[in-house]
Amino acid sequence: MFNKFKNSLKKTIHVSFIDVETGNSFAVSDMKPDQLPESFEASTTMYIQNESWEVVEAIPVTSAEFTKSRELKLILRKVEIQTVDPKELLLSLPTISNELPSIQEGSTKLNKSVFEIHEDDWRQVDIMPVSKMDLIVDNLMAIKDIYEKRAIQNGDIIVFKELHIRAGLDTPFDKHRLELQAILSDFSVLSDFEGLSFKGVAGLIEGGFAVAIAEGLTLYGLQRSNLIASLSIHYTNRENFEKETVKMVEVFAKHSLCMVDWCRMDVFRDQ
Repeated sequence: MFNKFKNSLKKTIHVSFIDVETGNSFAVSDMKPDQLPESFEASTTMYIQNESWEVVEAIPVTSAEFTKSRELKLILRKVEIQTVDPKELLLSLPTISNELPSIQEGSTKLNKSVFEIHEDDWRQVDIMPVSKMDLIVDNLMAIKDIYEKRAIQNGDIIVFKELHIRAGLDTPFDKHRLELQAILSDFSVLSDFEGLSFKGVAGLIEGGFAVAIAEGLTLYGLQRSNLIASLSIHYTNRENFEKETVKMVEVFAKHSLCMVDWCRMDVFRDQ
């Protein structure tokens, strides 16, 4: 009986719970592997002592690792829940894409060089066939309406009462056959990511690709059977984006494409 009890203890994981704000451990627990997720790759919320805690970091990340070591350190941030009147809810963006791609089943971004993007940032700077210009203009007019009638100036920040979900552009390259390599050959690619993913979501976007084409400038999108299905730009430095704009537009124009910055209502095309 004692040996059976001893063996059961060996199968547990010693978990330390640490508050990211203080750096102090506020609880410990010996948990069975099936009480813990297979991986902390995705954003995870745990309920401890009747409070919600968000996992900021897990050491190690996967069940295979902490089952072997029988040790797990979880660095947590307390989730402060506040009730907001829907009438007072304001948005930071005037528009989002209607389309979000699926995650490839069984995929992981662990131990890979992956470009991660927030879901709200998906396709906010779009590369589109010029043949879609009528739909582009229709959506820009709807965004303009959001700015004119449903925007609030708060100091240097503009917030919005509503947002426009872009319509008719889920599959912009449906009638525009273009191979990814035809575009990449015109850029000086700095690095090639091993996959594309959403922040806080486990796994890789199915058919996703991403390449760095300049400092703080990433070309990303989806491909199907070596053909581009969607193409977008993500930038972390607006000044560098503007610096590279002329070059990018020249490349895209060669393939009858234009660039649309939806939130700023800018269309860049070679005239």
